[in-house]
Amino acid sequence: MMLYACASCILGWTGMTGLSRTSLHVRGFEDELGRWLRALIACLCAAGALASWLLFDDVICCLAFSFACACMGALLACDLREHVLPTELVAMLLACALVFRVAAGGLAEVVAVALPAGLIAGSLLLANELRMRRGANELVGMGDVRMIVPLALFSGTAGVTVGVFACAVLMGTIALVQLVRGRAGRDTPIALAPGLAAWLFAGTLLPLV
Repeated sequence: MMLYACASCILGWTGMTGLSRTSLHVRGFEDELGRWLRALIACLCAAGALASWLLFDDVICCLAFSFACACMGALLACDLREHVLPTELVAMLLACALVFRVAAGGLAEVVAVALPAGLIAGSLLLANELRMRRGANELVGMGDVRMIVPLALFSGTAGVTVGVFACAVLMGTIALVQLVRGRAGRDTPIALAPGLAAWLFAGTLLPLV
């Protein structure tokens, strides 16, 4: 178990950090990640590896969730660094989510989860498009909207409510702290990736405990 966690930690510190830097570089952003962001990616990889090893009996679910945590670490670093969730990393997370949900519940559950989640995501994308045509800001960031389907697939019908609640509580706390400390206003963009990471862990793991 510890060997698996250490290997995941090394993957995060090297491989996923490299993916984050490449994703930022191709978009014209500064691609240098500080040690704390690299450590954050490594910690998410190790936490995902330990949790999956302890809670999942199925090897495919274990590997899919572990790699999803690595992808989430890279997404978290990109969002905290430049407020962007690269499409290629979201696509990797979606691929892991499909493998996980098929292994855990079969194709029927994939459809049962993906269909309503896709409808919600599509509605938010349409709302964003209408607002942008009027010159208003997005209701929810486009990258954040694309995260709904993979996170819902990981949570499943049993954990999606828990995941959304964990996301809302964490982001509400972060926003309140920043407002109180004077570091943000009502229109200040706040990286949503920490809440999305909370959704991934809480929505997927808490129903198993």
